[in-house]
Amino acid sequence: HIGALPKGQELARIRECGGLILQSSATQPFIDKFLPVFKEVGVGFDQLTRSQVEEAYGPGSRFNFCLDCFSPPKRMDHPDFGAAHPDDRVHGAVFVPETGYVSDPQLATLNLMSAAVLTGRVRCYFGSQVSAVVKSSGSADRVQGVELENGRRLHSPIVINAAGPHSSAVTALAFAGASVPNDMTVTT
Repeated sequence: HIGALPKGQELARIRECGGLILQSSATQPFIDKFLPVFKEVGVGFDQLTRSQVEEAYGPGSRFNFCLDCFSPPKRMDHPDFGAAHPDDRVHGAVFVPETGYVSDPQLATLNLMSAAVLTGRVRCYFGSQVSAVVKSSGSADRVQGVELENGRRLHSPIVINAAGPHSSAVTALAFAGASVPNDMTVTT
């Protein structure tokens, strides 16, 4: 719940449809990383065996998923695009029932910003490019704010990356000089 919004501002909606993450050698490192976090914070999930995935989602089911592996991703013009990986197959899945997608990500970002500003504790700076994410020194690499291209530093224990198609660049700034590796593999 984000509290009040400016009068007349529409609210973005989440469409809860559940989410299925297929397990293969390519996705297992990601799954191994997030499942302990899900357990710690109480996110419900079901782990499915290969036979359960085949029965519920595989060929012949209403979903008719192909359970071959197609990793690593390839461009459409690559000669092996669409070819199954010969040494890998889906061996299970993680189903998260209480997840989905946001109907309008841009509106959701506006909703969060508007609600935060209405608390009186948040200021927004538009038309200013972030040149660095300021972090504490040491092993914790805690975020302390951002530095703008004009040299001004804005101190905050939380930095929200809402850069849309430029989010990869902001993520790279967050990990510049960090003692932990950037494990964000999705790029924009």
